[in-house]
Amino acid sequence: MEKLFINGAIDSWDSRYKKDAIFYAMQPLRVYIDSPGGSVTDGNSLAALLRDHAMNNAVEVETVGVGFVGSIATSVLLAGTKVKMDKDALFMIHNPSVDYVSGEAKDLRSVATALDVVKNQLL
Repeated sequence: MEKLFINGAIDSWDSRYKKDAIFYAMQPLRVYIDSPGGSVTDGNSLAALLRDHAMNNAVEVETVGVGFVGSIATSVLLAGTKVKMDKDALFMIHNPSVDYVSGEAKDLRSVATALDVVKNQLL
């Protein structure tokens, strides 16, 4: 079984993980995840790639939470065909949020609406 390690924030640089997962085509994969989360779109993309890898290659994708698995990293973890958490690992799910917002009231309402859409998608 090939091994892939996801450490740190999931962001646009996670393309290296995507390339690694594609490289292991046709092979079972064990993915170790220790991440506080990051970008929802990049995390969803990585989760979709893992699901696709398992389905298209008819192989197991085992995901293992180690250390801390938070925010969008939980979606990546749950994308495995077999999901495990180390006994000392932490798992944290929360509502989507943004780090910084500025603008007028209408801008803030628009961001709140977008967060509601993301939350419903994740649920």
